[in-house]
Amino acid sequence: MRMSSKPGMWRLGSSAIVIALLALASAVTVVAAGNTPAPSQLFQSPITATPTATVTPTPTPTETVTPTPTPTPTLTSEPGHTRLEIRCDDGEILVGEIGTCTVWIDLDELPRGLAGVEVHLPFAPIGVAEVVDADGNPDNGVQISLHPFSSLFTGGIFVGQNQADNANGTIDFAVSQAGGIPVTDTNGPVQIATIHFRGLQEDCVRIPLVTAILSDRDGYPIALDEFLEDGLCFIPLPQAECKISGTVQLQGRYDHSAAAVEFCSEDGDCYPVVPVPGGSPAGDFELTVDCNERYKGTASMPLYLSAETKPEWKEVTGEECVQAIKLLGGDVIGDNVIDIRDVAYIAYRFGGSDTSADVNGDGAVNILDLTVAAANFERVGPISWPWC
Repeated sequence: MRMSSKPGMWRLGSSAIVIALLALASAVTVVAAGNTPAPSQLFQSPITATPTATVTPTPTPTETVTPTPTPTPTLTSEPGHTRLEIRCDDGEILVGEIGTCTVWIDLDELPRGLAGVEVHLPFAPIGVAEVVDADGNPDNGVQISLHPFSSLFTGGIFVGQNQADNANGTIDFAVSQAGGIPVTDTNGPVQIATIHFRGLQEDCVRIPLVTAILSDRDGYPIALDEFLEDGLCFIPLPQAECKISGTVQLQGRYDHSAAAVEFCSEDGDCYPVVPVPGGSPAGDFELTVDCNERYKGTASMPLYLSAETKPEWKEVTGEECVQAIKLLGGDVIGDNVIDIRDVAYIAYRFGGSDTSADVNGDGAVNILDLTVAAANFERVGPISWPWC
């Protein structure tokens, strides 16, 4: 700096220097005291800035999120509807007779037409019924009838499987369309198979579905939407009953109800009537017996010769009869022979009331009893009792 040589200018310059030095000294003193000057102490700002408030973010509460379950896929992967149904005979079927179940299919507006059907059906419990072979040929196993498939498929059909296993209680069949147009709508249920069951014992057999595969022409599956099961119930055969009737009279008596009548089968089942049903004085009888068995009959009464059917055995399949017979009196000894001993026995008790010699049962031993024994002298039982 170049100083002015004029005395007045120096003084003015010196005063300015002194003021600046005093200000600098004051600033140094503040710093030395450890106090940092505010910006306003150092700089004059034309606009005071509004401080921005620091906002502490409020934490968002943790939410428990329940995972949405994956929906179970429906059976059908395309529009339309498919249904398989079993229909069986209503009511009860006698054991040994045959009941029928049919398999039906119902298709509704399938975008892809049906060209093949495979079905696996069990029937349970095993042993209640058996599948009757549809073609009657034991060499190719037991089969069911698949002829109704012609009402479903146009063109021909190829049968890939047709087998019923009675030992394991299963039915399996598979049929494909040969030519024709795949079926997109059946306009109601259509029968595709027929199963005949023969009842083996008293119980009900059910036919649920195990597996069914429906196929379009390109070999892609068409899922089954609905299945309706059914079954058959078998009841035991009613006890077969047949009848044997006839008339047995006692010689010399008016009341014939005391005669003993009995018919026995070859199996040893006996049907006795003592006295005759209703106490018929006429000696009429009627017995109810099992059908389809062979029987022989006997008729007897103390003091009389017995009778036995001839021929001895006869098969009874309905209502049978034996001819009316009169038992011969005078066998007071009871050896099925009328001889001198019987006559002598009656004669010895003649005029008394000994029941063992009273042949006609009137309470007195007299000429009536002796005459009967004498008339049958040397007759031997059992006397013949013919079937009608």
